[in-house]
Amino acid sequence: MVGEIAPRQANFIIDACQSAGAMFDLNALMKPEIIGRAGSSSIAFLAASASDQYAAETDAGGIATTATMKYLTGAKQIQHRRPCLDLVEVGLAVSRDVQIDAPDQSPVAWGLNLYGDGIFATNPHYAATGSGPAFSVEGIAPSSPAGQVIRQHTEPLWEEYRAIASDHDPRRLRRTILSLRTELGDDFAAFMRGYAPALASRAGGSEDLFATSDAIAVCVIAMLPQMDRTNAGKTCMELLKARAEQDHHVIAQLRMALEADRFGLLPRGHALADLHYLPIRIS
Repeated sequence: MVGEIAPRQANFIIDACQSAGAMFDLNALMKPEIIGRAGSSSIAFLAASASDQYAAETDAGGIATTATMKYLTGAKQIQHRRPCLDLVEVGLAVSRDVQIDAPDQSPVAWGLNLYGDGIFATNPHYAATGSGPAFSVEGIAPSSPAGQVIRQHTEPLWEEYRAIASDHDPRRLRRTILSLRTELGDDFAAFMRGYAPALASRAGGSEDLFATSDAIAVCVIAMLPQMDRTNAGKTCMELLKARAEQDHHVIAQLRMALEADRFGLLPRGHALADLHYLPIRIS
């Protein structure tokens, strides 16, 4: 059928047991009129399991299919540089994910006669902007209504992300975040679930040991008016656990520093200022 129709791109996904065995039919595709000639078909293939394996499934569907759909809907990201995804890159990502959830299952991806950009599906994380890369959040497709709101606030979001390692200002960060809350509505918790970890990771480079903890706290505070919503409450709990872990880590660092230098909380040459700041640092 592929040989007769000669499509520009043929994509095959088989989520079934022993599906990689379809490679045994490779010879049927190795014809001069199909392979090698200018304008001949590109063929990409994703099999959910090796030829000697079963394909696992849950109540939600096949594990490989579920993993694939996360990339097609934008719940997970592969790349944001091209407007389309190709099946080979999707297949490689799916293979990694499935082997984590089902170690006894190894999805296989391969392609024939690939040239140019592969076309399998629209890339939900592609956003063409004239002023640099749009700020994107894991789990929110830029093409979605929430993604479009985030794109409109790209500049201040990038500014906060860049500044937090050297110019940490919780009040300014709070104003930036709150500017999105009304527009995002029920999607605000999903935004915070992606934005807060990105901020926390970036803040790890700050000289202020509590910059990461403060950033997480600001994100939690911004969600307080939405705590009656399930997603917001769950996200807050996840962030507070991350903040507690970070605080324990920082306190351990401080303890080691004070054991090495008992005056470690005292900046040299600012004795009068310490009358105010030292009790705060100790607490």
